[in-house]
Amino acid sequence: MYRARIGSGNFSKTDFLHIPFNKRGLVSTQRFSIAGVPSMYFGLTSYVCWLELDKPADNLFNIAAYELPKVMKVLNLAIPQSMINGYSNDDNLVDQFISMIELFPLVIATSIKINENNRAFKSEYIISQLIMQCLKDHNIDGIAYLSKRVSNDNNFPYAVNLAVPMKNKIGSNFSDFSTTVPFTSPINYGEYKQIANKNQLQRTTFHSFASLYNLHQRIRYLDKSINYGDLHFCELDDYLYNQTFSPI
Repeated sequence: MYRARIGSGNFSKTDFLHIPFNKRGLVSTQRFSIAGVPSMYFGLTSYVCWLELDKPADNLFNIAAYELPKVMKVLNLAIPQSMINGYSNDDNLVDQFISMIELFPLVIATSIKINENNRAFKSEYIISQLIMQCLKDHNIDGIAYLSKRVSNDNNFPYAVNLAVPMKNKIGSNFSDFSTTVPFTSPINYGEYKQIANKNQLQRTTFHSFASLYNLHQRIRYLDKSINYGDLHFCELDDYLYNQTFSPI
């Protein structure tokens, strides 16, 4: 998955860790964030990271790719209604269909958009924050959910996010998760495009990360239906996916 930050400086891998525990007072309340509890947020694509940061300019968009642990317990709330409809038509997928139906009320309850961002109290976040508080009791590592920055489910799976609350480590300002998970050195999107525009990147030699999720699936972009593989973000996914991954 991918993780991004906004800024014009040169970001190091250390800059891509979570807010330190000794600065937990900076952690504000968000949809899947509890005040004072640092978390790390990931996107399945660079595109959804860009959306979540409110579409920053290329020279302000900095991003790295992560190789998350294969053994993680994730509450999957990234369930589009179209997927439920599809599963309901296949007798071989009855168990999966029932499981999705059971979770779908939580999907709805945590998907209400905020129209007034300047409000201090957002009642729309109550259910999602209660869920976050319950994760530890059920040994759940994080929550997968669909971005609320898209208008509909047509951007699944490219608009899937993952929120992972960090577990406090005595004597350290950073969690074991953040310091042991392998990830690439962050790159600036504006600088990357300078190289890409000069055809110095041979994308055809890459192993495509996005192809794992069907490159030819269409998404809504600029009010048009296009293949995700036609976006520059897909090229960025592939480029990062083929860089060197290592822990901090």
